[in-house]
Amino acid sequence: MIEGINVPSGSLTLMAKDKHPTLKITLPNGISLIKFGSSEEEYQSLYSNLGCVKINVIGKCEKNIWNGIISP
Repeated sequence: MIEGINVPSGSLTLMAKDKHPTLKITLPNGISLIKFGSSEEEYQSLYSNLGCVKINVIGKCEKNIWNGIISP
């Protein structure tokens, strides 16, 4: 668990919003947080905060391999 992560609204991306909405948050250090089972409403709620929102995260760390690209 990590508390109090400052997330600029420009680092939010809603992927696959028509099928299985997935929220991707790219942190300044290059690490991406992925939340499966998100929604357009959740994305808009976070994005509409004036420039930055503070979040708490509970999850696990994994290495992502997609099309030969490895990312944290």
